[in-house]
Amino acid sequence: MTRHHALLSCLIGLSLLGSGCTFSREWKAASRQPADPRDITGAWEGTWQNSNNDHQDRLKAVITRVSETDYRARFKAWWHVVFSGTFRTTLKGSWQDDVFVFEGQEKVYGWRFDQEGRITSIQFDSKYTSDGDDGSFTLRRPAAQP
Repeated sequence: MTRHHALLSCLIGLSLLGSGCTFSREWKAASRQPADPRDITGAWEGTWQNSNNDHQDRLKAVITRVSETDYRARFKAWWHVVFSGTFRTTLKGSWQDDVFVFEGQEKVYGWRFDQEGRITSIQFDSKYTSDGDDGSFTLRRPAAQP
């Protein structure tokens, strides 16, 4: 490996580590707030799982309101228990009674990531497709944090 590649790898690693630390602080702060039973903003935790292979692991999210029809979700996903990364996506949708039905599309680490799903005040279920992978996210509200 050349010196340039080693430096680039270190910078990428540090940026991912830094974004993970920022996410952890944001998620902890959101998890300490009581969940409003009529809202989807705040902290979420659960799992992601691919349907075209056996890849799966932990997943956390923080959702914030952008408008009546848009929410911003910041996710932190783990792979093989020790590797993790964060990404953001906008969930565009509408309220149908007490369910927010959404879809979203982003570039995540250079890959196209499409997502659609349903969120209630306590349950987040979605399906995703991304260059070569497809699967689902299943999240719930975390237990109250002190």
